[in-house]
Amino acid sequence: SPELKGVVQKLRSPLPDDFVEADDLSAPYHRPEIEAIRRAIDRTGRKIILSTSPGPTRIADGVHLSTHANMWRISGDFLDEWPQLFAQFDRLRDWTPFRGPGHFPDADMLPLGTLQMGKNQTRFTPDEQVALLSLWSIARSPLILGADLTKLDDATLALITNEEVIAIDQASTSNRELFRHDGFYAWIADVPGSADKYLALFNTRPVKGDVEPRFALYQSTAISRRSPGKGVKIEIGLNGAKKLYLVVDDAHGGGGGEDVVWSEPTVTTEKGVIKLTTLKWTNASSGPNTAVSITQSASGKALVLNGKPVAFGIAAHAKSVIEFDLPDGATRFKAFAGIGDGSPLPADSPWPGQTVRFLVFTRSPYATDADAEISVRLAACGFTENADVRDLWQKKDLGPVKNGELKPNVKAHSAVLYRLSPPK
Repeated sequence: SPELKGVVQKLRSPLPDDFVEADDLSAPYHRPEIEAIRRAIDRTGRKIILSTSPGPTRIADGVHLSTHANMWRISGDFLDEWPQLFAQFDRLRDWTPFRGPGHFPDADMLPLGTLQMGKNQTRFTPDEQVALLSLWSIARSPLILGADLTKLDDATLALITNEEVIAIDQASTSNRELFRHDGFYAWIADVPGSADKYLALFNTRPVKGDVEPRFALYQSTAISRRSPGKGVKIEIGLNGAKKLYLVVDDAHGGGGGEDVVWSEPTVTTEKGVIKLTTLKWTNASSGPNTAVSITQSASGKALVLNGKPVAFGIAAHAKSVIEFDLPDGATRFKAFAGIGDGSPLPADSPWPGQTVRFLVFTRSPYATDADAEISVRLAACGFTENADVRDLWQKKDLGPVKNGELKPNVKAHSAVLYRLSPPK
């Protein structure tokens, strides 16, 4: 299209002569090979970008990478799934000390528009696409499009040709996370040659109908096959609750989760201890093409956890939600929740599999709100009281913000991107 040709033409002049991507160097990290490639590039006398791929790359290798490569993958292959996008917030923040002119952490290509050689459209919603490109830009991740350009739709074209947004990725400085709390994230960056600031605000809370971890009575840390015992012991008070929801989700990105087991789950009541497996769940969901079971794993194998048969338990596949009506006088829930032994991975595999998180609710775990107000004090952005605000996605001046506070309403799984300027 003429629009895309125009963008390419504008970007063409400062580009280096060549781009070299060297795979299988980062995990595990191959220091001698990276140094050899760097020496070879330097001897050519040409401007050549060196990209190492895929990740995840260890933070411990950050100094070496930032002096030998121009970009490096910080994760495995990035797919068009919200959990994978959410996981990049931590990674991009953690790599901030190693971001600088000529060397950038790479959050991977943008799975936008038509993908897989024209077979499928991106699974990211329009709001998630805005969040994706906002995060990549404010964190200065390289912008590499994974779309089929012959089938580029108008919405995707508009998204990737917003010059004000691209300018953040190409030329901003001091890019850093400003805060995170309650599912809200803020990133800020300087605008070179001015007192202006770029500000990105993200609402990562679940969309309506998804599980909302804030409602959980208990939630574990991320559990993988490398965790001690491959699981976690859970013992919590129920305080006479009438409902119990056992939930497993993907902890740090990942599309398929794992087979999981709630081993020896019991509920203590005023009359004694009840095996949860003797109660019938009222609703239950399990991961793709699997079912909740008390007789076998979700993939149809024996109930085995960390090498030992499970005496009694409830099996599912992340993501899963299992709902029970509790007997009167329920006071305590107890179980060992872990990843079952049915994985096809060999025991010596360097890959730990997916990470999962176990959550327990005594109220509905599902989110009901679709947006939220995010409050930012202008003082935290380097302004005294007031600032002029421009919405970069809307390409519209919003006018001055007074009283020292910015409070936009941001949709769930979306973002706003502003340029703040001293008041005229």
